[in-house]
Amino acid sequence: LERNRQEKGPSSYYYAHSAERDDHRVEDVAPTPLDAAAAPRSKPRVALRRYAFADEGSAVTVTLELPAGAAAEDASVSHDEASLSVDVDAPGAVHALRLPTENGPFFRGIASVRTRALPDGRLAIVCDQLVDAIEVVRRPQ
Repeated sequence: LERNRQEKGPSSYYYAHSAERDDHRVEDVAPTPLDAAAAPRSKPRVALRRYAFADEGSAVTVTLELPAGAAAEDASVSHDEASLSVDVDAPGAVHALRLPTENGPFFRGIASVRTRALPDGRLAIVCDQLVDAIEVVRRPQ
């Protein structure tokens, strides 16, 4: 070890173990066990596979069946222009649905999202689509 440090200097593999670097040395400390009760256990994630969508021109409505024991209030919906994400926090698991615009029902992108609970235990998500941009050409006068 010492011979390697002498031959290679600061390029030595063992340079980090050099006694010359006491300012960065870490003292031996007994490991502290983590309290199992303090760490929250995350629920397993399950894909939501039972959904339907309807293209209504300026909007697409996604209707999904809520898992057993879940209500519309347990659903969190997020979106960007390119995708829709739905997470339903049900007893025992988080049920998730991800719909991209490229291969999904949203061919023009998502502008805004509204949710509505249906009386039969389903959730309707209305996604307003982006309006195609219209290029305006000005002619010189």
